[in-house]
Amino acid sequence: MDKGTLTTGRDCWAMPDKLSAKGVKAWGAIVALAKKHELSDGGCRVFYSPKEWAARGERYGCKSKLVVVYDGGEFGDICKFDGPFYEELLASPMMKGLFIEECTGWYSAVYPC
Repeated sequence: MDKGTLTTGRDCWAMPDKLSAKGVKAWGAIVALAKKHELSDGGCRVFYSPKEWAARGERYGCKSKLVVVYDGGEFGDICKFDGPFYEELLASPMMKGLFIEECTGWYSAVYPC
């Protein structure tokens, strides 16, 4: 299996419906960085809208612009404060006015500054 490709027969990297403009920008920045570094999704769906996340009954990230799941995948390398690509993500022009915060050990959320 190639890194950064579909691993479960569905598009694990798909942009969720009904994201705000800031959520769309964050999604684009994260996907671009993941492709650049050939990161694996680990077979799980990576992106959720805040509304979808709240509907799941999740506690954190429900008032964000985008939720990023990395349970079993390498997207944590982008989203975790100590990840090797975290600073690179924040330097992206698409992330201007946004920051990413770890919610738990398996997902993070993007918020406006």
